[in-house]
Amino acid sequence: MNNKYIGFTSKDGEAWDKLKDMKVGETFTTFRGYGPKKDKWYEDNIGETYIVSLDRKPIAKAVLKEKTYTWSDEIPLEVIKKDTFQDFTEEKWADQMEQFYGNRKVFGYMLTFEIIDVEETK
Repeated sequence: MNNKYIGFTSKDGEAWDKLKDMKVGETFTTFRGYGPKKDKWYEDNIGETYIVSLDRKPIAKAVLKEKTYTWSDEIPLEVIKKDTFQDFTEEKWADQMEQFYGNRKVFGYMLTFEIIDVEETK
């Protein structure tokens, strides 16, 4: 069985809010820029279990529930804040898109995951 991963890197040494205090049964989203191979891969793996990692360390397992196409600038600010940090603004989000993808407005998809297991941390 090949493990599937959805990976995150901390920002300025801090985990994204959605990755803090994860609980079984809760959902989280993540925006990913469009790429044809990735698009097909996520589409083909809806319903599959992914290992959620932060800075390459497993922190949870989650099932991919949904993939929805969107432009990065059409995501409601309340969703952006849940996806990143509570103090994020539309300007910080656009800066993040610029940093990750080279454009302030990016076409991609929101992936929705349901947490099924959380790693014990010491």
